[in-house]
Amino acid sequence: PSFRVALDHKFLKNLLTYISYNRGYNTGGFNEVSVTGFSPSQISSVKPETVDAYEVGVKSEWFDHRLRVNGAAFWYDYRNMQQDIYSNGGLETVNAAAARIRGVDLDIAGRPVPALTLTLGLEYLNPIYTRYPNAPVYKFVPSGALIATQGNAAGRNTVSAPEVSGNASAGYDFETGIGDFASALTVTYSGAWYADVSNSFSEPAHALVNLSETWSSLDGKNSVSLWCKNCGNVYYDVGINLLTPVGLVGNPAAPRTFGITYHRSF
Repeated sequence: PSFRVALDHKFLKNLLTYISYNRGYNTGGFNEVSVTGFSPSQISSVKPETVDAYEVGVKSEWFDHRLRVNGAAFWYDYRNMQQDIYSNGGLETVNAAAARIRGVDLDIAGRPVPALTLTLGLEYLNPIYTRYPNAPVYKFVPSGALIATQGNAAGRNTVSAPEVSGNASAGYDFETGIGDFASALTVTYSGAWYADVSNSFSEPAHALVNLSETWSSLDGKNSVSLWCKNCGNVYYDVGINLLTPVGLVGNPAAPRTFGITYHRSF
């Protein structure tokens, strides 16, 4: 069973605190990759994954609803955490034994004047494997090939989990005699994260800037948007795969893209 138990209390009209416990479940299964055949003894199985999630937080509004501040601290305990790795040229799911992820979230949204909206989001994570025997450990040998051995990853950071991340945005809306205009600026930041359980290979930190300007007609039936994504043309990978004996294979994100979007409502 999966379930949620929560208790909240309003200390003030616009100040709510809460504490919650969640049990999550992800079913197990069998791997489809098997170079030796597909008899029952040759197909590896994956145990079900469970997580106990504890959270305490606060939700609040101030200054006649012009400022919203939400914060939370959380602690996740994983058992039989499922991990995707590449083995024998195919993707295989294995159990990483146990992991503990704890962190803090902060979200702030403000409207100092009616036309201007500002937001800020920050997160800090401390994600580690608490138990992971026989973990895949990758290294390059003198020939340049990438090989995989086994090791103990206990105490290492979980993969694809930056310790620090955040986002900020500013939106300005104003009305004119020819329609409404909406300007938006968004900045997102991702700290460095590890691609492997031994924390030998990582993706560097990066920040992205997105911009848009939208005009909407007075009747609300037409709109035109000018937009730009990744305006700084930052090169980064959304994922990194470790393929033996090839090496590291990155999945690069889109470069700077921009365009015009027209929308018509009928």
